[in-house]
Amino acid sequence: MRKQDNYTFLTTAPIRRVIPAMAVPTVISMLVTSIYNLVDTYFVGLINTQATAAVGVVFPVMAIIQSIGFLFGQGSGTYMSRHLGARRLDEARQMAATSFVGSIIWGLVVTVLGLIFLKPLSIALGSTPTILPYTMKFLGVILLGAPLMSASMVINNQMRFQGNATQAMYGMISGAVLNVVLVPLFMFTFNLGILGTAIGTVLSQLFGFIVLWVMSRRGENIPIDLSLAKADIFINNLITLAVLTAMLFVISKIVKFLIFLLIPIGKESEPALYGAGIVLGLVLVMVGMSYMLSFVSCSRKWHFQAEILKGGTPSLTRQALASIATLMLNVAAGVYGDAAIAGMSIVSRLAFIIFAIIIGVGQGYQPFCGFNYGAGNYKRLLRGFYFTILLDMAVLVVMCGPAYMFAEWLVDLLRDDPDVVAVGAVALRWQLVALPMAAVVTVCNMTLQTCGKSLSANLLASARNGVFFIPLILILPRVLGLFGVEICQAVCDVLAFLLAIPLTLYFFVHILGPKTPLKKQG
Repeated sequence: MRKQDNYTFLTTAPIRRVIPAMAVPTVISMLVTSIYNLVDTYFVGLINTQATAAVGVVFPVMAIIQSIGFLFGQGSGTYMSRHLGARRLDEARQMAATSFVGSIIWGLVVTVLGLIFLKPLSIALGSTPTILPYTMKFLGVILLGAPLMSASMVINNQMRFQGNATQAMYGMISGAVLNVVLVPLFMFTFNLGILGTAIGTVLSQLFGFIVLWVMSRRGENIPIDLSLAKADIFINNLITLAVLTAMLFVISKIVKFLIFLLIPIGKESEPALYGAGIVLGLVLVMVGMSYMLSFVSCSRKWHFQAEILKGGTPSLTRQALASIATLMLNVAAGVYGDAAIAGMSIVSRLAFIIFAIIIGVGQGYQPFCGFNYGAGNYKRLLRGFYFTILLDMAVLVVMCGPAYMFAEWLVDLLRDDPDVVAVGAVALRWQLVALPMAAVVTVCNMTLQTCGKSLSANLLASARNGVFFIPLILILPRVLGLFGVEICQAVCDVLAFLLAIPLTLYFFVHILGPKTPLKKQG
């Protein structure tokens, strides 16, 4: 058990001790969360194929809710870790309160709008007529937990970026474990079916939020002091939401029109085209706003809001694009029937178990990255970057081989349907082959984001599931049929890797020259 305070441990202890110590709790949290998602899929799969597909269809909305939590959690967490590394505690305290309140406001907006437009939203997500009733039941309850889910992500990320990953783990695991108990209870004992899955999930999120709140007020954590959240935070967040929505509406219409001109598609793919317009519009808005904020000196009133956007937009972009990518994948797979949608949905969850370890290792590296960047320890930062990539490769060697060999069995475990297994096994193998490149992209992206390089981080965040995925999911199925759907994500991982290398190389070459550490800047 380490005895140093977090600052000393992160900035001076051996790298081979620091990053694993930070990574193990986050990996456990990610794995438990992924496993309970699979447990949900397993229990829902006992109902029928349509219920399994409905859970996959709703996944983009859950990803968007999580992206709000990541926007405020990563935006505040990266800022806090840099300023804690520079020994500026007051700035970190103010940011903690500001971001927490903002996440609650944005989560409530998602709840209200989602419930008002529940049916059209369910259809736009890719529900077929047979899947729609299940989607509406599941989504209607999940939306009620949006503020809790987003706020929990904020507290979890803030504790993690302060170097308190173990305490953050307790909150995440507690909700996940309770979910495994409540979901079958409500589904089968109370005979609520897929509605019981949603109720159990939301109640588990509430319990997890309470545990995280309690843990955030212990040890070296900076407690969230709501008295520091000024009254104008509410107005600032509503103004920001209104501006982003207006910009997104206009740009998404333009992008949709341009895509239609470049890639003429049939009416059956209109939802995918609409999603592509929205998400590319989101990327352009976020990247443009991050770029402008990099050069604009904001007043104290807007300072923290601007820093949240600069630090958090790569996470929002990454999560939002992942949700839209899933939406477009559902639509593309839907052409080949419900079994194709269910198969791709299962593959997403299986691949994410391994990818969750990659993310967990990267998240363990992030507080190390933020503290050392803030303290000006750039050579130590570079050594930690290389160590993290090597650690990811070691994990993938152990995980991907067996998963590749037993792909059919893994898919069959979650849905005993030959058609589902046939689609899922092929797609899973292709994703496993490309995961090493996805791991490198993840570490590069986290480095750029944590160090406040919002423009480069946004560009890289938009690559895997946006810039490359959107055109390819429209093109590859037209050329290769179902096989094009199955290999799309793997091809995108290769292209994102080719983009990540020059962006990250430029960053390290730039900072390793003469530079003034953050803690010495005015």
